[in-house]
Amino acid sequence: MYENRHHPGLSRTGFRNRPIRHVAIMVALVDVSLLASVVSYCVLEVMSWVDTTLKASTIIEGLDPVQL
Repeated sequence: MYENRHHPGLSRTGFRNRPIRHVAIMVALVDVSLLASVVSYCVLEVMSWVDTTLKASTIIEGLDPVQL
């Protein structure tokens, strides 16, 4: 994934795009996990999308679930 010391360094655009790509992958993973949590809450507990999004996001943040 990264170049070693025997390869030339990255260009400026490559150096700039690497952290952007990492952040995009991280945001996609968080979005997929939030979507899976919201859908499972909607299926298992009949609640509105707003309530399930609140519960799922507090659990993903590492907080205790909200009692509704």
